[in-house]
Amino acid sequence: MPRFVDRAVLKSPIDWTAHDAKVGTKVLLPKSDLFHDPVKPMAPTLLVFAGSCSQCSLKSVPPSMLQHSKMDQVILLYLSSEKQLKQTFAKADPKVRIIADPKGEIVGALGAESAPRFYLVKGAALTSIWKDTLSWPSEWTGEREK
Repeated sequence: MPRFVDRAVLKSPIDWTAHDAKVGTKVLLPKSDLFHDPVKPMAPTLLVFAGSCSQCSLKSVPPSMLQHSKMDQVILLYLSSEKQLKQTFAKADPKVRIIADPKGEIVGALGAESAPRFYLVKGAALTSIWKDTLSWPSEWTGEREK
């Protein structure tokens, strides 16, 4: 299980990017998402670690905020079970894939310690990491910064 810290309980600043995986790290995505829609492992992908299973995390990155991404594929990744995610996301989104990572295998490989975190993946390898943990990468998401 990856180390994941709730920002709200901390008093001193932490470097949330200290344990980020290196560019080039293999990112093994499942073949399908929560709704059994295919995941394309070789496609240019915006991968967003959106948090854990709390209702706050589940709603912090709404799929609608990622609809305008220029990437071929957008994936929201949760440190949560499929059962928990299906209680929040009732139906599939046409652009955004939702993936449960209950054991934290993908989250751990990315080195994500806070959420949301934004990554670009292509050819099953990490190609870029958004290092600013206080803003959204509007050039990746297609939306204004939050």
